[in-house]
Amino acid sequence: MKQIFFWLPFAFLIIAPVSVAQVELSVGNVDVSAGTMDIYMTNDVPVAGFQFNVKDLSGVPINMTGFGFGGTAGTANFYVEGVAGIVLGFSFVLNTIPPSGGVPVLLTHLPFTGNPQDVCLSSCVISDPVGLSIPVVAAGCLSLPITDCNANGIDDGVDVFHGVSTDLNGDGILDECQELKATPASISLSTGGVQNFELDAGVGHAGELYLLLGSLSGTVPGTPIGSLTLPLNYDWYMAFCIQSVNAGPFNSTYALLDGLGRGSASLTLPPLLAPTLVGMTVHHAYLTIELLSFSESVVSNPAALLLTL
Repeated sequence: MKQIFFWLPFAFLIIAPVSVAQVELSVGNVDVSAGTMDIYMTNDVPVAGFQFNVKDLSGVPINMTGFGFGGTAGTANFYVEGVAGIVLGFSFVLNTIPPSGGVPVLLTHLPFTGNPQDVCLSSCVISDPVGLSIPVVAAGCLSLPITDCNANGIDDGVDVFHGVSTDLNGDGILDECQELKATPASISLSTGGVQNFELDAGVGHAGELYLLLGSLSGTVPGTPIGSLTLPLNYDWYMAFCIQSVNAGPFNSTYALLDGLGRGSASLTLPPLLAPTLVGMTVHHAYLTIELLSFSESVVSNPAALLLTL
């Protein structure tokens, strides 16, 4: 009887009319050693119940081992249980989870066993207080271990999914974690154009010298600069960048960072450059130099520029 009681309400949700509201669900902070994962939810209306599957990328259910705890579901005294990769949550006394205010909020901690390489949410069903099924958008599969450059306990891709962070150039690194940002990501050689660079080494490097360099030969293994490795392979283009600082196509590629450790530079490409360059990717990165010791102090992430027709 217990099994029938739990599942019948959600059989109704599947055929109920659909609300115009929307919910976003995602996984974050999967700790294999502790056997817990966090589920985050963004909801603009109260939530009366939820059900979803937790599987790996191949579709094999992840072994959930008991009752969820904490989060907004815990605050609302929801009953949350995971069995055979299926998670169910609702209130015996018809409590609801309030709207999250447009930001992802921890829904629940879920215990599990095993060593999954990825975690996927699917077959998500969410109910509002009047029994309507709310449309759900679930983040894509989360690969483990997570990438969390801003150290908020949530995978960087999930941050982008929820709009908490941005990755405007689509390189897989959050904009807030990059010492170097470059826009646009591509330039047509037929028309030419300008790529602008924003440098941010942090206030701890205010007033230091910076040198922006480039490579047409990729970023690995990079070029050793003292104790650091610049993520650019040395080639003729890097030599050209060194010989042409602040001249020709380069503007402010060798200068001082401001009082916040920031700077700006640009690369201007004229039209009708050699067509043999079409399809190639140029990478740029910078290093900073501490003035008193005149030694290297920071190397940035590489920023890409695709050369198109």
